[in-house]
Amino acid sequence: MTGAWERINDQKDKEEYWLKPRNKPVLNPEEQLSFTNFQIKWIGDQPYAGSIMGFVYSEELSNGSSSMNQINLSGRVKQGDHHE
Repeated sequence: MTGAWERINDQKDKEEYWLKPRNKPVLNPEEQLSFTNFQIKWIGDQPYAGSIMGFVYSEELSNGSSSMNQINLSGRVKQGDHHE
């Protein structure tokens, strides 16, 4: 499937998701790679907080390099509201 990603860390880990592209073993200089149709869902019946951070790992960057963009979210549900 074009654009497919594969999870490469422990499936039981609900805190971290390590993903790699299935059909793109090499990313050339100046080339970009993006997630498509990526969704995060949670049940907000209690206060919540989370972060989405991206990192790139390679032979030259074995310790990784963080992305410039991060997503941080937090909130709480008002009494009577129940949304995903």
